[in-house]
Amino acid sequence: MTANEIRARVNGIFSASYSSQVYLVLKTDNGFVLRKADIENDTESEMRSLFADSVRFRVSDNEDLSTCNLSVADDRANALFYYDYDEYPEELSVFKDFNLLAAIDTTSNFNFKEDSISSLYGYIIYLGTVTDGLLLFKKHYSIALIKRECFLLGLHKDKERFAKINSDDILRLNGDFQLIRFNDEIYVTDV
Repeated sequence: MTANEIRARVNGIFSASYSSQVYLVLKTDNGFVLRKADIENDTESEMRSLFADSVRFRVSDNEDLSTCNLSVADDRANALFYYDYDEYPEELSVFKDFNLLAAIDTTSNFNFKEDSISSLYGYIIYLGTVTDGLLLFKKHYSIALIKRECFLLGLHKDKERFAKINSDDILRLNGDFQLIRFNDEIYVTDV
């Protein structure tokens, strides 16, 4: 697709009433497995806005956006690089093969008793309706996982004092993503 076609596609998806779903990609001894993140409604709408705003900024509102094949990628900014290779690394296969309807029916929720947050490899974020949407992939870096044995201080905005944050492990997300997929076309956002 051209940059204009991609912008139009994103705008079309976001012009409808759409939702988001987050899937966690876990790296296990047997390969990669997918788990659905069970996210409460208020948090889902904030997360949807976070990622949609990032897609708008990087793609649909970006008048300087260009596209080219990944095999001839250069160091240009404001580009989406179409993944034009025939083979995919194992790490990319979960994203490449992701099917929303199959995931809704067969993917179990992440369970803190059965799954390990330390095996988190990445995130797949779906933005759209059941029939039309886009997929984002974000690699998880261990720095984004704040373990419960850390000492965290948070500032209450209505006060001047820092207070200890009492919580279990905390995942820190921003709207960044490295891959975007429309149907079967995968684009790399940063080479």
